[in-house]
Amino acid sequence: MILTTTLLLCGVVDVVSGFAQYGDLAGTLRATYVSQNYPAFTADALANTMGLAINVARVTLLVAAIIASLLLIRVNRRAFWVPLAAAVVGAIVVTVCVLVVILTDPALGQYLATQTSLR
Repeated sequence: MILTTTLLLCGVVDVVSGFAQYGDLAGTLRATYVSQNYPAFTADALANTMGLAINVARVTLLVAAIIASLLLIRVNRRAFWVPLAAAVVGAIVVTVCVLVVILTDPALGQYLATQTSLR
């Protein structure tokens, strides 16, 4: 029970601390592009939509993990795996959404095309 509670609290901290970052995913990616000397990020609308989807998915997964964990603890079953599974699913959601945004950014695509043609 202590392990499950600790993992759930880590999940709460992670979701709350990442909320602003994913809420302004376009700004986050813009800053990342600048730090890597890539051209200006241009897919703002898609990035903010995906950021909203990420936040909704992460909050939903967290609530589901809390409810499932409490139900398992109530019937004296091990529940530590529930927050771990929710974290894995959340990481997959974040990775896929961010990759969709990055791979569909036309400015980065043009930049990478010029870089590969120089070699």
